[in-house]
Amino acid sequence: MKKRIVMLASLLICAFMGVIAGLFVAKKVINKNDATSENKGVSFERCEYVSDMYDGIIECEYISASFDELIEDSDVIVKGQIIDVDRSNLLYDEYRIRISNTIKGSCKEELRIRNYHYSFVGNDENVKTTSLVTDYKKDCEYIFLVQYISNVYEQYYTILGNVFIDVAAPQNSTFFDKRLEIENPELYIEKSEGVKKEGKGITLSIPYLDGEKISEQDLIDFSDAVLEIDISDIATKVKTSEIYWCKVIDVIDGNADLNNKRIMIAFFPGDVKSGDRCKVYVKQTVEGSVLYTLSSKNSVVSL
Repeated sequence: MKKRIVMLASLLICAFMGVIAGLFVAKKVINKNDATSENKGVSFERCEYVSDMYDGIIECEYISASFDELIEDSDVIVKGQIIDVDRSNLLYDEYRIRISNTIKGSCKEELRIRNYHYSFVGNDENVKTTSLVTDYKKDCEYIFLVQYISNVYEQYYTILGNVFIDVAAPQNSTFFDKRLEIENPELYIEKSEGVKKEGKGITLSIPYLDGEKISEQDLIDFSDAVLEIDISDIATKVKTSEIYWCKVIDVIDGNADLNNKRIMIAFFPGDVKSGDRCKVYVKQTVEGSVLYTLSSKNSVVSL
């Protein structure tokens, strides 16, 4: 059963990454009463902005998810050895994996996989804070349940459900904040019906038009809105984008209610600056959200 939660994001960057990737890299206040049965954990499904983004408050829904559901939701499941670890990013570690067995989906012989950092804080005095930065080590072999996330700014694989399965010590396997009570996880996954089902990374991705030569009509047809905007102040920046507050001057195509509204748009680094006026072709990240992404890599026209 779905439950409502509120996540307090101390950094706006966390909020943006949460919407773009479906991943929440911030402190979460949750009720874990529904996640106490065997092999049950907490799986985030969607999020939406519920207040001014300066407050950094996001409302999310979560479901209690079984390990079987995580297998089903994965786009790719592989066994592989970590041959390189990059811990330079504040929000996640990235592992370069040499694949020895592909259990679900298809992939290259090597993958780069992100492991986002989570901390859960229970809103019940009996639920302790749980840190979920799992202890992956170079040269060791693990089983990875991952989803493929894509948007106009980046495409990547990320570990689903904070699953941690050490091939050398399967008895220490976990997902989210719970012990995985399965004697042989690799065999269990191989025999699961979930490996036959399509993963759900696409539901966390934001569609975009790919290619350098896209007609204006194709952009209009694909976009949720075509807007003339004034670029206001920058809200935050990440490695792949810069997020600005913008005032809508004219709705060329799309929802007329956006006229004179302030919205947030993620641009490629260096594409715009405060004070610029431009026409943009954009997609809304989540229905009702103030955050929009570009419809393609060529979606900004200076005016």
